[in-house]
Amino acid sequence: MKITKKFKVLSIALFVMIGTTVALNAIVYEPLPNRPEYRGFYYWLDMADYPNLLQSDMPYEVLIGYIVADSVVRAAPGSRIMSDAIRKMNLLTDTAQFIYKYWYAMNEYDPLWFYSFLNKKYPEANISSRSLRSDMRSRMYEDTKFTYVVSDYILHIYVNNTVHIDTSNTKYPEFSKTIAYCKILDILKGGVFPSLDNAIFYNGEQKNSVESGIVDNNYADALVPTIMPDIVFNYVDQWRNGQGGRPLFNQRDGHWIKPNKEYIVFLEFQGVDAVGSWAPVGSIYKQYYTLMPYPHTKSYSMYPIEDGYVIDIRNALGFGTKVPVDEFKENIRKKIEEIKNFGE
Repeated sequence: MKITKKFKVLSIALFVMIGTTVALNAIVYEPLPNRPEYRGFYYWLDMADYPNLLQSDMPYEVLIGYIVADSVVRAAPGSRIMSDAIRKMNLLTDTAQFIYKYWYAMNEYDPLWFYSFLNKKYPEANISSRSLRSDMRSRMYEDTKFTYVVSDYILHIYVNNTVHIDTSNTKYPEFSKTIAYCKILDILKGGVFPSLDNAIFYNGEQKNSVESGIVDNNYADALVPTIMPDIVFNYVDQWRNGQGGRPLFNQRDGHWIKPNKEYIVFLEFQGVDAVGSWAPVGSIYKQYYTLMPYPHTKSYSMYPIEDGYVIDIRNALGFGTKVPVDEFKENIRKKIEEIKNFGE
């Protein structure tokens, strides 16, 4: 019985290892098209998979949001006029709050679908959906409520391991990165997640350092964890923790994101201009992007959890500098409900 039981355990472990290896082998280890100097972890989205913006099975508020957004892009008189109108918008009006509400609904339902909308081509329009979103962000990012709207994912994560990319000997020495391979413990916002089947990892000829309590450092050259992550994101080590703060990697504190620790993170897609025209050569439907922390808050929207408390050293979200995890998440959910239920 003992031998049989042990055999079953080993068989299951082997099956998991094989499945993980196959899945992670789907990641392509090559540079972005015409961007060999770029280092990091990138996803790609095949725009051919999103032929129709509107779908009959979408929730009502999501459908209305896309109908309005599509109409605004098509009917906008021009980028300068729209930019001026958005810049003068009063964020305390019902109009602004309804924009928050529908934008949130569209983004939460399927961030990938929303990203496809931002990359949708409107040859006949005077503006693009991407430029419209950029103007809206510029006007609204100072409002802390907007953090919940524009983030594609708000997650409670456990970091399995990290890979650090040193770019000191490259064209962009200021863009050394930390890549975090994570298990999702709780989803506060986020519908569909990007697939590792559609991922590229590239670090040129540079050596990498891997931090983990569970991954054999002999895997440093392979750049993949032995445990399948739920999500992978990266950030720039030279970013500073608030005005006048230390870089997210410094000699005293080390790296901001560390393996075998938990965090609350606000993440968003950042488009990558892979060939200089937002339409990669030979694959006009493919768009490249990376997943990064939302940048317009202190701590860069990455809040460590220590001894059951979320640490927000600059009180960026206004909940306090040291808050129990469940209370912190409940505060986030209350903010989200205010946005989603406006006008009801």
